[in-house]
Amino acid sequence: MNTQVIFVHGLGGGKLTWEGFPQLIKEDPSLNISVEFMEYPTPPLGVKWSYFFQAYFQSIEDLAKSLRTIVENVNDQVQDIVLIGHSMGGLVGRKYLLEEKMAGRKLRVSKALLYAVPNRGAKIALLARFFCIYKNPHLWQLREDSEFIRQLNDDWRRFRVNDEVDVTAVVAGNDKLVSIESAEGHFINLRSCQVTGVDHLSIVKPKTVKDLSFILFKDTILKKKYLPKLSASLPGGYDFFSWKKDPKLSRFEFHLDDKRQRVFNALKNEFELIRSTVRIKGLSGLGKTRLIYEAVLSSNQDVK
Repeated sequence: MNTQVIFVHGLGGGKLTWEGFPQLIKEDPSLNISVEFMEYPTPPLGVKWSYFFQAYFQSIEDLAKSLRTIVENVNDQVQDIVLIGHSMGGLVGRKYLLEEKMAGRKLRVSKALLYAVPNRGAKIALLARFFCIYKNPHLWQLREDSEFIRQLNDDWRRFRVNDEVDVTAVVAGNDKLVSIESAEGHFINLRSCQVTGVDHLSIVKPKTVKDLSFILFKDTILKKKYLPKLSASLPGGYDFFSWKKDPKLSRFEFHLDDKRQRVFNALKNEFELIRSTVRIKGLSGLGKTRLIYEAVLSSNQDVK
């Protein structure tokens, strides 16, 4: 299996959050993927009522570190890792991705699907906090005006995480806990979808493969990243398919010295970005065209 899906539940949730979701995946012959669940202690309904008889609840930052450990231990043979986050679980996923980007580490996760995630916080978190006898870091961080939410969104934009991860925000039409504006966040201009007739919990409990929640999941898994096909606007310019037909490209064996290897690796890294334009300049006859051609061939992406 070349794709690993990691489910991350939200506040008050657990493995049962997803109900029959994993079984639908297992029964779909087109989804040859492996599934893993990240579980962590979180109080029922988000309310912490006892200091001694309830588990310690980690902050979202700490949970993101735990998620990193899970991702790092995914088999190296897995080519694609997809994060599926519900509610606060989506914020855990986003915090993990942001920390990886800020640290300059190469992301193994290529896609993230966010179901009913309070990307701009949730008003109910402030109300629920008053029912907690002891401080719950989850509710504190989920407030609309929390420093965590503000910093997460500011840094997400500053470090341009959307350029490296294909993010889809899914809004529950009947959600009473997370507003449409919060669930869409700043992904509204990228890809946000709304599912009518479901609430905050049922959006991740599809009953059949025809439920829109499952269809969006399946589309995300099967969607391939394509290198953009740009027209050759300059006289004598070639697009990728024209290059493939040029006999001059295959006439000589392709070799890399140390300097070209560095450029070659840099090109392949750029191709991993969702929206990336690369400009290579140099004197004629240095092999720029062949270098790009071979880098495209060796990348994990398809070309339309």
